Amino acid sequence: MTEKQLGQLRPTNTNATSVYSPSGVTGIIKTIIVCNVGSGTIKYSIYLDDDGTTYTEATAISFDVSLTTENTTFIQTYIPLSASGNIAFKTDTANDATITILGAEI
Repeated sequence: MTEKQLGQLRPTNTNATSVYSPSGVTGIIKTIIVCNVGSGTIKYSIYLDDDGTTYTEATAISFDVSLTTENTTFIQTYIPLSASGNIAFKTDTANDATITILGAEI
């Protein structure tokens, strides 16, 4: 098992965008960090689709969560993600948030 940063993204738009998709391995998501780097409150959503790229309320694990200026949220978890799965991130304001995913691959 190799522990590492699995993905990081600062979206330049307000569309849901894949942050991490394992390639030929199973990913284990252990920590999700969302940081508001903007000058106002943002709303963000995180989506987990274990077998594709559907980013809707049906695959949301966090939905329209408010995060105030210059604050960070740490989510401790244990989510196995198959090689065909994806975790995606969306904000309501472009360039104002960064998501970092830490975990392992086996």
